[in-house]
Amino acid sequence: FHLHFSSYREGKDKPSSSCRAHTTPTTIAEHFLQAAVTHSPRRKSYAVSFVSAATEIVFALGTKAEMALAGVTSVCDYPLEAQYAPRQIVCRSPMDASSMTSEEVEEAMKVLKSKRNSDGPPGHWLVDAKALAAIQPKIAFVQNTCDICDASADDVLYALDRMGEEKKDSTNKSGNRNIDIIQ
Repeated sequence: FHLHFSSYREGKDKPSSSCRAHTTPTTIAEHFLQAAVTHSPRRKSYAVSFVSAATEIVFALGTKAEMALAGVTSVCDYPLEAQYAPRQIVCRSPMDASSMTSEEVEEAMKVLKSKRNSDGPPGHWLVDAKALAAIQPKIAFVQNTCDICDASADDVLYALDRMGEEKKDSTNKSGNRNIDIIQ
């Protein structure tokens, strides 16, 4: 099942493909990706993913999307290529849960959460502001549901402030923007 997209260009009677130079039908994913690249003022932009599921989705979209993904977290391990160059690890957890029991993980998470509540940002996720500055991402995929599972939007915004980037929440359409935060 494929969805086909076409648009009428001004002054022409026949439809033309909105996402390819030729008339081959495209899937909705291909259309989304191509339209984002074609119509974006940042045609050579990079993205970073702070959410494992978002990383998987980017890889599912195909090679063009993969090439734009320049940074991932230490837990973005599927597909395996997510951890390899040219991508950089831009966020790490300070604990290695693979060597801990579930009770130890639970206790460590409680300690980290109480530290965050008392100290404020940054949270327990270590967002690498230097790596972000080197990448200069234009899109960041974050989540704000659980600051234990992945870096929260607050962690990412704190790091962006430290690297001097202006930031903009994707739901707030006002102001200058150098990076889109997609939650």
